[in-house]
Amino acid sequence: MLIAHGPIAIIATKISNGRILKTLKKKELILLYLFSFFLGIFPDFDILYLASVGKPPFLHHSLLSHTPILWIVVTMLIAIVLEYFKWPKSNTKRKIIYVTILASSISHMLADLIGGHIMFFTPFYSQYLTILGNIFPDNLFAGYFANPLFALEILFISI
Repeated sequence: MLIAHGPIAIIATKISNGRILKTLKKKELILLYLFSFFLGIFPDFDILYLASVGKPPFLHHSLLSHTPILWIVVTMLIAIVLEYFKWPKSNTKRKIIYVTILASSISHMLADLIGGHIMFFTPFYSQYLTILGNIFPDNLFAGYFANPLFALEILFISI
């Protein structure tokens, strides 16, 4: 997945938070979706790190930023901090934040798992996993837009 991470994260946020989102005001909901969209693409910022150290960007799926364990730990740390400071004051809003962080980041990993190869279970299992990545391999001559997985991305964006 290349451009669908943000929309997929919003879908994951809506599904994982369910009816609890009805408790938010319209402005809060828009901010939550923007936050979710950003978190959905955030793991790919590791490409900037790779570029800064002179490594090829396709290696970013092997970095820690593309493992669910990191995002589970990050979510737990954020939960501890927000619970300690009781911010926001509403328990419901704090829960929405935690679920959104986890759903948005994990949705990125799952989307990459569909068409790419990632080390999903690192550090416990260090093999690349994929769902459709071996069926629709990258065509280095035609580019990503000629790959059938691009049509799948357009479908996710349309939803």
